[in-house]
Amino acid sequence: MVPSSSRFSRIERRKCSTMKYQLDLLAVGNMRVPGPEVFWMKHFQETFDLTLWVGLLRGHGRTVLVNTGCTAQTAERCGITNVPDGGIPGTLRNMDILPEDVTDVVITPFQAYAIDHVDVFPNATIHLSKKGWIAFHAPRWRVHPHDIREHCIPPRILTYLITDAWDHVFSLINRLTTNP
Repeated sequence: MVPSSSRFSRIERRKCSTMKYQLDLLAVGNMRVPGPEVFWMKHFQETFDLTLWVGLLRGHGRTVLVNTGCTAQTAERCGITNVPDGGIPGTLRNMDILPEDVTDVVITPFQAYAIDHVDVFPNATIHLSKKGWIAFHAPRWRVHPHDIREHCIPPRILTYLITDAWDHVFSLINRLTTNP
């Protein structure tokens, strides 16, 4: 949609209308979770079915993934079902997209189901929330089930991020958008 506000010049509107991207949402698993995980501290007696998604944005020479799905090991540990064969790398290959073709990976949240395959994309710039990265490494003032370090970022992925991939890691400095 092109902004129609008068605050946009004719040239800016033209630029917006020529920027075309394709967004695909790829289902990468299902899980059943307790109500408080979906509705913060509510619906304690209920469970809900969730679908886990990876966003694939393509256009202007960029192939951007939002999250990377999980490995079979994480799926088994977390009770995630319906994980595609080969995970997100297999799904992308079926779409004729090679791991080397991915230019950017945005990770949100810092949980294994979202970050487990980040090491498969060797040419991608990895976008992480600066605030989330600092919070992940900060000492905990209390224990919370969502903050078990190896469940948030598995050790092999953390090692990858701070060694082999470090030159490709870009932190989003507490902003909500990035320009591909």
